[in-house]
Parts: sequence; C-alpha cells; structure tokens
Amino acid sequence: MRIKSPSLPFIFDDIVNKDKKMSFHTHEDVDSRKKDEIIVSGGEKLINSLKNIYYRAQSALNEHGTIALYLSFGILKWQDSDGSDVETQLFLFLWK
Repeated sequence: MRIKSPSLPFIFDDIVNKDKKMSFHTHEDVDSRKKDEIIVSGGEKLINSLKNIYYRAQSALNEHGTIALYLSFGILKWQDSDGSDVETQLFLFLWK
C-alpha cells in the first residue's frame, strides 16, 4: 500500500493531535480528495480487506460484547517529494 495523499505530517497531525477519523480510498483523482480521506494505491482488494477487519470487530462487539484487539507491525518507508534520494523509515506498532 502506498499513500498518495495527503502528506504523512498532515495525517499524523489530524489523527494524533486533532483526534480525527480518516478513511481510506483508492480513487486516482488526488485533487478531489476530501479532508478526511487518505488516498492509497492498492485497489479495491485492499479496501475490502480493511472493511472486513472493521466489520468483524464491530460484529464481535455487538454479538459477544467483546472488543477485538488488532495488532500490526511494520516499517513505513517514504521519500520526500522534492526529488531527494533519501529514504526515511519508521517502525510502526499499531493497535486497536
């Protein structure tokens, strides 16, 4: 998955500092992006996988009264759009 828009500092500020919810979308027109959308590459298969995780967590809460714990580990790599060849890496540990 590759994030096309918005920039990572913008995403971080909205999610962490402003406690906003954002949604993932795969449309190609980055200019028409809404403020709460993250545009990614990966197609509909990726979006369907993310939705399935969300629906399974909601189902577990509604049917059993339990909250599912999801963990994700990974490394986020990116390059600035200024043409620099420097690659930045960030270790990710996500949970819900």
